[in-house]
Amino acid sequence: MGTIPFSAVGATTSLGATVGKRFGAARRLGTLFGFSYDYNGRGIDDVEPAIDSTSTPSRILYKSNSDREYMYYRTRYGISGSVDYKVSDFTDFYVKGVYSDLKDFGEKWYYSPSATSAAKFYTSSKSPEYSIGSVSAGGHHFMTSSWIAWEVSAGRSYQTASAGNPKGRLFLDRVKTDLRVRSHSAEERQYARFGNNCEGPNSPLQVASNWGFLDITTSKGITAQLNLSAAATYNKTYQVGTHHWTFEAGGKVRNGHKYQNGTETVYDGWTASQYPMTQFLGDFSSTNYYQGAYYGGHYGPVSDFK
Repeated sequence: MGTIPFSAVGATTSLGATVGKRFGAARRLGTLFGFSYDYNGRGIDDVEPAIDSTSTPSRILYKSNSDREYMYYRTRYGISGSVDYKVSDFTDFYVKGVYSDLKDFGEKWYYSPSATSAAKFYTSSKSPEYSIGSVSAGGHHFMTSSWIAWEVSAGRSYQTASAGNPKGRLFLDRVKTDLRVRSHSAEERQYARFGNNCEGPNSPLQVASNWGFLDITTSKGITAQLNLSAAATYNKTYQVGTHHWTFEAGGKVRNGHKYQNGTETVYDGWTASQYPMTQFLGDFSSTNYYQGAYYGGHYGPVSDFK
């Protein structure tokens, strides 16, 4: 990436710790706990071209392209723990749990020139949060020639912003003809690039006043799942003659409930001249986009979704 005025991008932090101990003269009580934390600030250059169906190996035609920048600031943390207690050498109980949360936050910007329609620009604010948690309790009881094991557990997971990423779209209102150029030079085939007048230096795509507001999509809602289970096992060993045998029987009951409550709303109906990009400018920029292969390395201006 080039110069990006977001101090968090490029930073990575990882922390982790585990501690455990058994207590008491007979060490009957045991504990074990763990913690982890990770922050990832990452920027990504991305190009996603679409090849026209009339292309041949010697004459590549691109019907559209999507020149993208991603800026992520993802935070994840997790905790886990277990406690067990030995009532005697024959009976023990335990409780275990885990919880993890990921905030998959970030911003996205797309310049999307097309050979068949007006160019589009997208800005999107990613804000989904993913979380899982579970807890289980159980125990064992050993007898002379048999034993019993049991466990009950519950777990829940969810995702927010489940209808998708909110986004705003703008389109190029004034210089459509300049962008409907398909290129066939060796260099442009290598980089899947439209002509220099489109994706080269001083491109009209990078003039904020050329872009007009098209629509905005909002997203809200949650998708989640709840799982409950209970299980028990009985094991009996016995001998017939010189042969040792084992009999085991058990059962398990599970219940799962999942749902999705996502809502996506699109607001549109404006004309480009009403709201140009100049009213929504953000301060993101890059000076080394794809090492200069596109737009002379410069990426921007961009709109700020917020």
